[in-house]
Amino acid sequence: MNNLKETILKMPAWKAFVFILFIVFGMSVTFEVILSHTIFHVFDRALAKFESDKKADLVDLDDMDKSEQRDFCDKYKLLIEEKEDLAKRSSDEFSTILL
Repeated sequence: MNNLKETILKMPAWKAFVFILFIVFGMSVTFEVILSHTIFHVFDRALAKFESDKKADLVDLDDMDKSEQRDFCDKYKLLIEEKEDLAKRSSDEFSTILL
């Protein structure tokens, strides 16, 4: 580090300024590449996870809807059977049930 400092101090001012500018530019490019790669990688993984969660949630909701529809079908079939059973009974049975 001292050798770099001495070299810069011995240079003319404009050369030292250009040299420092190149060093700063090189460091900023390095940080940008590292940080942008890291940030984009994190965002990409997060978006991919959100999409997979969304698909899983949609599958769960679809399964719940199918299950609920099966329950409603079973209840409907039971009501139809009860209605047919009531239609088969005679009116005399209803009067004895009410008494």
